[in-house]
Amino acid sequence: MAVHLDTIWTELGARMGPQGPASFAGLKEESIAAREGVGLFDQSAWGRVRFSGKDAADLLHRLTTNHVSRLKPFQGNASAAVTAKGRMISAGELVRLEDGLWYITHPGQDISYRDLIDRFVFREEVEIAVETGHTALLLLTGAGALGLVHQLCGADVGALPRHHAATAAIAGAPVVLIRTWGFGGDGVRILTPALEQAAGVARALLSAGAIACGVETHELLRIESGFPAPGHELTEEYNPHELEMAEYISWDKGCYTGQEVIARLDTYDKVQRHLVHVSGPEHIRPGAPLIHDDLEVGRITSAARRPDGQMIGLAVLKTRTLPENAQIRVSGDGGEAAISWKQVKFTSN
Repeated sequence: MAVHLDTIWTELGARMGPQGPASFAGLKEESIAAREGVGLFDQSAWGRVRFSGKDAADLLHRLTTNHVSRLKPFQGNASAAVTAKGRMISAGELVRLEDGLWYITHPGQDISYRDLIDRFVFREEVEIAVETGHTALLLLTGAGALGLVHQLCGADVGALPRHHAATAAIAGAPVVLIRTWGFGGDGVRILTPALEQAAGVARALLSAGAIACGVETHELLRIESGFPAPGHELTEEYNPHELEMAEYISWDKGCYTGQEVIARLDTYDKVQRHLVHVSGPEHIRPGAPLIHDDLEVGRITSAARRPDGQMIGLAVLKTRTLPENAQIRVSGDGGEAAISWKQVKFTSN
């Protein structure tokens, strides 16, 4: 009888949550592994939507921010959907595999993304399937992630551009390896189409030296790395420029929903707000206002506590109107307190 992934995590002493294992050894040990060694996250709760049919690429090309029509098999990119006003709806990773275009996005976002795209299907030959519950998805991240994958199956994922994919076998199970974002180095997503074989893949990764990590550690590292998330930064309050999401945008693909607004903001240098890292006192909580010279200049969007007890977060700040090294305070129940802040900067390859 096939062993479910949750059985593996329970055997390791995981405290389970709605999105899978919430915690194993704790934030300190897990965050060190996920940055400096090899951390293994269960991302099976993350949304996976597959688009197939002869018109699928053309449809997604017209509705998303990055280039789709020129993607060849096993190529991919960062992809987003925005409103006609250029505001965020969804963000994820789009990869062309042998059986269609796979969109991998945050937990709870698969149905809404399917419905968003489906509204624009008229005479097009497009089939849309939510694959979230039918497949498994694991994430390896950390300085040793690429090396561990090579050790297990011989695949040189490090030779792939980010978001591109390759097929391999781990513990006898066919898998798709996707080079993706990570913490302390690039990550590797491991898509297992045969759900019943996922536990064997996980056991092989753990035996090779990966350390199981939970959702709480992922959230801490997400904030440290400056990655936006739904309900926090990925809302219709913000646009991709404000969230430092240039990697998600193609500047030469032509028209798509929201393209004119996004292009105009760039051409005329109209971006007023930017995503920033913040750190400081207990006052750092999602929704807390940021103050400069008695005026609100932004709000905290995400927050987490580091193992050393320090509060960190992400915020969207009106940097355009602030002097260099401006003193910012966060407002909370106990009054106001000074915080440190620094603009988020991404690099891509």
